[in-house]
Amino acid sequence: MSRIKIALASCCGLAMIFAIMALTGAVAAFAQTEHVLHNFSGGQDGSEAGVNLVADKAGNLYSVTADGGGIGIGCFGTGCGTVFEMSPPAIAGGKWTEKVLYGFKNVNASDGARPGSPLVIDNAGNLYGSTGQGGTSGYGIVFELSPPAGGGNAWTETILYNLGANEVIAQRTPLLLDAAGNLYGESSGWPNANGSIFELSPPAIPGDPWTYTLLYTFPIDGLMGSYPQGGLVPDDEGNVYGVGYASGNSTCTVGSAGCGVVFELAKPPAPGGSWTYSVIHQFTGTEGDGLNPSAITIHKGAIYGTTAHGGVNGGGTVFKLSLPGNNGGEAEETTLYAFSTANTYGSWPQWGVTFDRSGNLYTTTSGEDNILELSPPTVPGSGWTPRNIYTFPPPVLDISGVMFGPGGVLYGASLNGGPKNLGFVFGIVP
Repeated sequence: MSRIKIALASCCGLAMIFAIMALTGAVAAFAQTEHVLHNFSGGQDGSEAGVNLVADKAGNLYSVTADGGGIGIGCFGTGCGTVFEMSPPAIAGGKWTEKVLYGFKNVNASDGARPGSPLVIDNAGNLYGSTGQGGTSGYGIVFELSPPAGGGNAWTETILYNLGANEVIAQRTPLLLDAAGNLYGESSGWPNANGSIFELSPPAIPGDPWTYTLLYTFPIDGLMGSYPQGGLVPDDEGNVYGVGYASGNSTCTVGSAGCGVVFELAKPPAPGGSWTYSVIHQFTGTEGDGLNPSAITIHKGAIYGTTAHGGVNGGGTVFKLSLPGNNGGEAEETTLYAFSTANTYGSWPQWGVTFDRSGNLYTTTSGEDNILELSPPTVPGSGWTPRNIYTFPPPVLDISGVMFGPGGVLYGASLNGGPKNLGFVFGIVP
């Protein structure tokens, strides 16, 4: 078993996020309250954001809307979704600017439709993502969106792969971009399978097709995991880790689909070899254990994540997995916090966690539509301390996960809420 160290690349562009944290400028107007950067109208600017943002080196934010854009065939009335950019103001206290970089068309199966997962960004500013519909088979696409060259305005979409039956990428599931430019993804298995892990490799000659390689197929019995979602995270040796949402062995006491697993896919020792799959933790739903893991991240040699349900209070958990080193075996799990439906700290987290420089972690919940901070214990053996950063007023639902941007501001998006109840992008100082 490989000990996790520092990820070379992550699903959310962490290296770029850290680079822009030193920037100032647009932060001065932010207070200890929510600051709306943009309210979606449902027209050309899109609607239904609600997935994590990513940032470039200049502090611009990027994400997708599942609806809107004003173009497209076979989608809901306002379009097939967009990729958008939020640019910070040049003067502190000014307005952020939203710009649609691309509107999906889904015309004659030549484009994707309804993106529902976070983007990833490379060092050149290219964006990569997936859609849940469209493409030649109707099951979505994997795409690249490249910035304009030579001072132009139009971004260029390239379809890297047309997803087929049983290859649909679940919502909230970003791709993973490694240092060599390869993309790794999780197919949920819908409609007739239990999921798979794949790699897309860039061509040696620009313009040639990308190469699809199937790395692992989850068994149909689901005992070793199934329905992967939430994105993969890497270690510095090229191994990747992820979660199977509803899967695991038959000892799970909650539901017939299983309580979920965390798995490792170990890189082959030589190019062209087989990847090795192993389950490093199975959730049971008993004795305070969570169930239905949402997403994971890596911080200081351990895996951190959330479960959408379970725990001693029934509202989900935040957990830590300390890996057992190179000798294999099950990872040791610690429940850092158990959510309850009966308090103000939220419940049912649907996204993973993010850390600040002091070691505090942050997540969002769907039960209370809030942002929660957990501070590590000051005395060894004591519990993590919860603090509710902000609770969004009704009718806000489906808050994305949050990321740190310039000046320590947390940024995110909402699927709905705002003047037209079509979602918004927000920033808030914890």
